[in-house]
Amino acid sequence: MKLIDRQVECGMLDRLVEAVRAGESRAIVVSGDPGVGKTALLEHLSGKASGCRLAPHRSPDWTGRRIPRDTSADLSSVHGM
Repeated sequence: MKLIDRQVECGMLDRLVEAVRAGESRAIVVSGDPGVGKTALLEHLSGKASGCRLAPHRSPDWTGRRIPRDTSADLSSVHGM
């Protein structure tokens, strides 16, 4: 899948992978309306993250709802990954 005009987002994901490779722990939430490129961004991440552990999760609880950018979402389920 080709990404168009996603240099900023790809750069953020690339920096995230660099941080993980440096030994830091990271988690991300990707949300948005259908067709905006969430899957393409995750495919970009997957391509850059060889050797890293990825644990994608699709939550039906968030379908159709927006997650506020400044949220402190409960990520206890991914703690320790």
